Amino acid sequence: MELDDSLSIGMDDLSAHDEVEIPGELPMMAVRDVVIFNYMIIPLFVGRPSSVEAVNESLKADKLLMLVTQRDATKDDPRPEDLYEIGMVCMIMRTLKLPDGRLKVLVQAMSKARITEYKRSEPSYQVAVEVVEEEEPGEISVEVEALMRTVREQTEKIMSLRGILSPPI
Repeated sequence: MELDDSLSIGMDDLSAHDEVEIPGELPMMAVRDVVIFNYMIIPLFVGRPSSVEAVNESLKADKLLMLVTQRDATKDDPRPEDLYEIGMVCMIMRTLKLPDGRLKVLVQAMSKARITEYKRSEPSYQVAVEVVEEEEPGEISVEVEALMRTVREQTEKIMSLRGILSPPI
């Protein structure tokens, strides 16, 4: 197993990730049983030939990859209708080729995006994307604050009954 250091990104690069321009088209890869949120750093095991091809295309270009969660994790070859339309544009930070031919890929989520069009499906998906702007959180209303307090209190009760949570925590 050999780590490809040429694909790694330093921590200084990560702090400036907001400055990366997201192109209108990206290679797309489907992921199973995981939902990725902004700024998450997550390792993925990539084995499907189409997914390996999407990673390779991304590495040849700008290291950006659109990740979309499958609706049904049991499908080995998901079609567009088997995928959610909103996912995350991620930057590939590192790759590691495993002895069995799979890749271990470390990615960092950069921005939520919506698939507007499937441009190509072979050998891997190429999609047109538009960035979804995050809403700024507004002020918390009195009602929302009361609901949050109630949820916290009820969670504490449940945890203390099961012996999981001590009062200081």
